[in-house]
Amino acid sequence: AGQSYTIQPADVTPPVVSSINRQTPSTQVTSATSVVYRATFSETVSGVDATDFTLTVLSGNPSGTISNVAAVAGTSNAAYDVTVSSISGAGDLRLDLKASGTGITDASANPISGGFTSGQSYTIQPVSTQPGFASVTLLGSIPIAEKTADKPQAKAWKYANRWWCVLSATSGTQIFRLDGTSWTSVLTLTTKSSRPDCWIVGNVVHILLYKGASNNSFIYSIEYDPATNAYKLWSQRQSAVTLSFPAGSETADLTVDGQGRMWAASAGVSEVYVWWSDAPYSTWSAPIIIATGVKDDDICAITAIPNKGKIGIFWSNQNTKRFGFKTHNDGASPSNWSADEVPASQSAIDNTTAGMADDHMNLKVASDGTLYCAAKTSYNTNGFSKLILLIRRPNGTWDNAYPVTMNPEGTQPIVILNETLGKLKVVYATVENGGDIVYRESSTSNISFGSPKLLFGNNGKLYDYVTSTHQNYNPDIVLIATNLSTNPLQAVSVLATDGNNALSSISPSRTPKDQNLEVQQSKAILKAYPNPSTGNTRIDFSLTESNAYAITLYDAKGTKLFVLSQGWAEAKVQNTIWLNTSSLANGLYLINIKTNNVSQTLKLLVKQ
Repeated sequence: AGQSYTIQPADVTPPVVSSINRQTPSTQVTSATSVVYRATFSETVSGVDATDFTLTVLSGNPSGTISNVAAVAGTSNAAYDVTVSSISGAGDLRLDLKASGTGITDASANPISGGFTSGQSYTIQPVSTQPGFASVTLLGSIPIAEKTADKPQAKAWKYANRWWCVLSATSGTQIFRLDGTSWTSVLTLTTKSSRPDCWIVGNVVHILLYKGASNNSFIYSIEYDPATNAYKLWSQRQSAVTLSFPAGSETADLTVDGQGRMWAASAGVSEVYVWWSDAPYSTWSAPIIIATGVKDDDICAITAIPNKGKIGIFWSNQNTKRFGFKTHNDGASPSNWSADEVPASQSAIDNTTAGMADDHMNLKVASDGTLYCAAKTSYNTNGFSKLILLIRRPNGTWDNAYPVTMNPEGTQPIVILNETLGKLKVVYATVENGGDIVYRESSTSNISFGSPKLLFGNNGKLYDYVTSTHQNYNPDIVLIATNLSTNPLQAVSVLATDGNNALSSISPSRTPKDQNLEVQQSKAILKAYPNPSTGNTRIDFSLTESNAYAITLYDAKGTKLFVLSQGWAEAKVQNTIWLNTSSLANGLYLINIKTNNVSQTLKLLVKQ
């Protein structure tokens, strides 16, 4: 019998990538500046090098360099370790194989089939040493009949150099003034409870008393009365206005655009709505539908964007697993809104989670039109972001989402902004249904959040529903939350200041105008005590004429250090600010108050 041949067909099956997984470290969240991914192929391959891969940013602003590719021993060149070094920034970073042009082949010279974009990612969280508040002062509590919810709302504001708030106390919805560390009731709006939201326009505060979908809500307007250093009902409309919200509504908030038109927003069973009214806001429009197809659980938030002559509305859509955002130009037809921008949709992760969007959001707008949104995701999976910060730039583009916390940490977030010092904070409850109230801080120039710092808690009690102001602050801000462990409930609050952090954030400067510290005692009264200062110094001032003012700290040579306070002061009203001198060197300092027509200087001796 003759010999035979065994005919084997040529190998024509192209290789593919089976996986790209985290190798070193194996955990998803890392502060490392160098990580290793392992790319595994379906068979032995060759021609693998660094140019075959690319880094994909899923959220935030991480970056790095693919610095080395090495075959894994014992795998017959079917697996390669890819090192990414020089990592900076914060967010989610994935390694992908390019779809073409790689030059990767198997032993039969079959080129690889396509790329690979579904590998594991690292969440880069660099160690951040943000200083946090310079001081936090616990204030007196207020017994309340209604929790300090809701997420998009604000219940505090600063005017005439005083902090104020509106809360549903046990005896009704009232206006409170902060006197030292105690809250004083100065006006009762109604004996009924509500969940208020307030928007300040000059000396007038417009307040929405939200009472849910099944009850009428009300809008009150109040104006500052310098004679009593309190508030009274607005002279242009002294009665409340009724506003009804649709079925499914769970919260509402309001804003006033650049032309004085007031807007309210709320989400119903499946739609997002706005309403509008012109001064004195007695008559309101029918609802205008902004978006459809949302879940009954979804909510929205509305805000003015003054620098851009717009207002914006942000909402959650848990059906599409995305957030939504539209703008409206001041003065345009009330029904004319932009297309949905779908904020930071490039950062959404859908394949293994419940999606990006959840019904927790809170907005702040910078003077240049940058919009900041603290939001909660529905990822609900360890290793994924729980709270995120979304940023809309003045040109209308959205950054990748920035991680603030990782699951399961964080709920009910709000964002507060100090533009002067270039920093923001996200304040939140640590866990669902009450825990501690903490905050994380970041510079606005390079978003990277530090470790959490405590505001309320660590005492066995449960706190939730933190709220503050729609205004940006400098240097101090009031933060309010609900103590769930008392009966009746208590509104707890702190006065927090960024204080002397300004010394490291503002470069000292000298100008001839700054050094011309003219004293005009007849038009301003400026006092400081204790003097000499050994820590906290109280500064009282008043003006004989209502005016804009700025109070600035100088060293003994007249070098400007930083602005202590600036704003508007009513005539003959005593105003108080605090200066923490603990970080100042011993010696002589100058405190100067300036208005359009007065400048007065006071000497302050620091002696620690």
